[in-house]
Amino acid sequence: MREIRDDVARWFETGSDVALAQVTKTWGSSPRVPGSVMAVSDRGGIAGSVSGGCVEGSIIQAALDCLEGRQGASLERFHASTARAQEVGLSCGGNIEVLVGRYDRALFETECAELDAERSYVRLSLVEGPEGMEGGVCGLLVSPDAAARSPT
Repeated sequence: MREIRDDVARWFETGSDVALAQVTKTWGSSPRVPGSVMAVSDRGGIAGSVSGGCVEGSIIQAALDCLEGRQGASLERFHASTARAQEVGLSCGGNIEVLVGRYDRALFETECAELDAERSYVRLSLVEGPEGMEGGVCGLLVSPDAAARSPT
């Protein structure tokens, strides 16, 4: 979060919509760990990384598709043995899942407040569930001292 914070704040300040991609799971060799994030603005800005460059192109496209309304939140899966992984350049031999969805400004601001106060927090997301119940990337923020519900 710290690595993307300044860029995301600037994008929201200028009226951009933002998508957040977060590594949810890895197996085998992977350059980034679960929890790693990348943000994409509707104007093409990119901050952070989910794979050290291996699958970023596909993730950026999924983020833009989400922001432009062509798809909702999505769980992107890349397995080194699949043709898709080879196409996008996942050559490290590992597997990675990345949740991509619209990033809510109010929740971003709450996360920033938690970071500023040096409080621990957890961002909860419903990755899979009944049709229409998936909450996207930032469904709920929980900390010992504060909780915020995303309007999405």
